[in-house]
Amino acid sequence: MVDLTECRKGERSQGVERRNRLRYATSIVVVWGQLLSVCTLGSQSASAATYYVDPSGPMAAAANGSNERPYRTIHQAVRALVPGDELILRSGTYREVLDFRDSALAQASDSNQRTIVRAETAGTVTIKGSEIVTGWKQLGPGLFVKKPWTTNSQQIFLNGTPLAQIGGTNFATTTQWPGREPGDVLSLRNNSFYWDERAGALYIKTDSPSLDELKVEVSVRPYLLIATKLSGLVVDGIAFSHSNTTASVRHGCVTLNGNRLSLQRLAVSYCDGIGILLHGDDNEVKASTVTYCGQLGMHIHGKRVQVVENETNYNNTRGFDKWWEAGGVKFTGNGAL
Repeated sequence: MVDLTECRKGERSQGVERRNRLRYATSIVVVWGQLLSVCTLGSQSASAATYYVDPSGPMAAAANGSNERPYRTIHQAVRALVPGDELILRSGTYREVLDFRDSALAQASDSNQRTIVRAETAGTVTIKGSEIVTGWKQLGPGLFVKKPWTTNSQQIFLNGTPLAQIGGTNFATTTQWPGREPGDVLSLRNNSFYWDERAGALYIKTDSPSLDELKVEVSVRPYLLIATKLSGLVVDGIAFSHSNTTASVRHGCVTLNGNRLSLQRLAVSYCDGIGILLHGDDNEVKASTVTYCGQLGMHIHGKRVQVVENETNYNNTRGFDKWWEAGGVKFTGNGAL
């Protein structure tokens, strides 16, 4: 008797570039000249790999994504993924983008395999669109400037607390953004900021006499998780915050376009525009929270989408027109849910 479960076992491959490689295993069992079974397996069954990322790990050239020698950046790991693999993020803050647009997963958009990206421990991994900025020059009591600054930053956080934006500019018209607070550097009050595009200067006004002991985080990255024409991706247990999306587009800090996508136990907060933008069919968002986003919690578009046990609270913090596209959740698409 032949145990056909053996055709589900695959050797793990580490440190090998596997982009654009088709991985299939076929096992044909013949007994007494009679064909009994044909087992054809995709990558998840035959040779699926598990990769690890640790933001506090050493910058080792020999890193191969294994448990013992994890990658240090998400970017390294995404380049290695093919459909069916698993990517595990260890605890910490990642100031980069989980970007699948040029990955092997995008090139295999019709794959039936499930690719999993998850926190090793749910709730301990945060992907931020901000950078810690130092080198501020004091201009007066509580007034500081950073020059040169060429990014149209929509958010600044001082020890984790968001500052009010003065004279902001983004994709929105005056009608779409009635909550915009006009003004310039002379209009700054305590706990506010202003970006002067012409001068290439970013200003902060605070009641603190110095920024030396404070953590100043400035949003610079439009997307924190992005994919187009993807299939079968599962993202689980990760937090996303501090995006800078509205400076250029009306998208989400989590923007996914594809089918059979699953977002589970995500914590999306303090995104400057939309928290989650999900387009496609047979997708799902489960047990996730979207809070304190600037415009909209979630925008869901497609057919047969499941939105289960989620929480959207305190969104539209920037005062966009609630009769237009602002608030908790927006559903669109032929067939809807």
